[in-house]
Amino acid sequence: MKDFSLAYSDEALSNLQDIVLFIGADNIQKAIEYRQGIEKTISNLKKFPYLGKQVGKSKSERVCFYWNHKIYYSVKERSSKIEIIYISHGAMKER
Repeated sequence: MKDFSLAYSDEALSNLQDIVLFIGADNIQKAIEYRQGIEKTISNLKKFPYLGKQVGKSKSERVCFYWNHKIYYSVKERSSKIEIIYISHGAMKER
């Protein structure tokens, strides 16, 4: 099976930036490392698109975790594409 491609929604990019800025307010190095960890987790989805837990009734909508953050994404099987929809803190309610 070939690797899937990745795409980020504007909301997911904004979420990632907010996370890094929040952590970076206390520790720049930890913020950089945390961002790299999230990006590595997302990158793993290219090879293992169904790694995350199914969300709701749709097989294509899934969630995976990096520490305290949930990464919501959609698997588009026909186009071999993964879209990162949004990233939220685990303590936040699902939308």
